[in-house]
Amino acid sequence: MTITLYNGATVLRQLELPDNHYLVLKLLESQVVNKVLLTNREVEIIHHLADGKRSKEIGVALKISEYTVGTHIRNIFHKLNVRNRAAAVAKTGIAGYAKSTD
Repeated sequence: MTITLYNGATVLRQLELPDNHYLVLKLLESQVVNKVLLTNREVEIIHHLADGKRSKEIGVALKISEYTVGTHIRNIFHKLNVRNRAAAVAKTGIAGYAKSTD
């Protein structure tokens, strides 16, 4: 899937995305400042974090171990350059996700 970013009629950048990934963009003054690709599983976990669930609860809901949930959360923190769950949820803005429909 190709996503084209525009500033008016000017093409800023074209991004090639795997079909099973989400794109989170932070826009500032019509320029892409930060782009982050999160896997489907990471997005699922972000939604659970937004609901205030603990790692154990997320693991039960997704049928994965609490340790695996922790690994996904650490990967999310690294990708988003944040240090805690609240910052991860705030930075993604949940509603700001653009899911690949292809």
